[in-house]
Amino acid sequence: MEKIRTPLIIVVGILIVVFGYITYQSMTNKPSIPVTSEKKITEPSIASEAVVLLSPTESLQTDWETYSSIPLSFSISHPSDLLPKKQSETIVFSKWGPSQKEDTEFYDGLQLTLSFGSYDGAFESLVNQKLEEIKDWPTYVSSTDIKALTLADKEAYSFEAITMGKATYYFIKKSPTEYFEIIDATNDPTDQGFKEIITKMLISLKLN
Repeated sequence: MEKIRTPLIIVVGILIVVFGYITYQSMTNKPSIPVTSEKKITEPSIASEAVVLLSPTESLQTDWETYSSIPLSFSISHPSDLLPKKQSETIVFSKWGPSQKEDTEFYDGLQLTLSFGSYDGAFESLVNQKLEEIKDWPTYVSSTDIKALTLADKEAYSFEAITMGKATYYFIKKSPTEYFEIIDATNDPTDQGFKEIITKMLISLKLN
């Protein structure tokens, strides 16, 4: 009787081991379920992919100058014939194109406006708020989604909006409570090279 029981115990033990191995394989080979993050429906969406707006390898012209502002803590290079104008705490670079006329909307020329501000809370919320404010303007027509990018080696966001004209808005995070705002309202229907100038100016931008 003892001889019959011993092989039976061995067979049962083998079956337990085999069953346990099969169960383990089925569990480990089970396809995983992707985890999705919860979206906040109260906040407008911001493009998650960060893009580098400008290439630092672009070279500037030899006849360019550098403008520095101590109150706004920034410096930027510009063509020598494109002089900045200070309007309160805002710096404006502006140049008319050949078809621009007085007392009309700005439709031909270079215009770059730089200013500084402070904020509380999340930086993304500030950018959302700025876009919503523009949407409330009586001249508002349309706007693009907010996109994340890198500008002046810092975290930044941008969007385009059409109101009286088309403009690109940039918001750069200087610190947890300070931001730098750029409005590019340049239009170049007569191919004066204004867009290229703006690109090179933004490449040269440095925030202190």
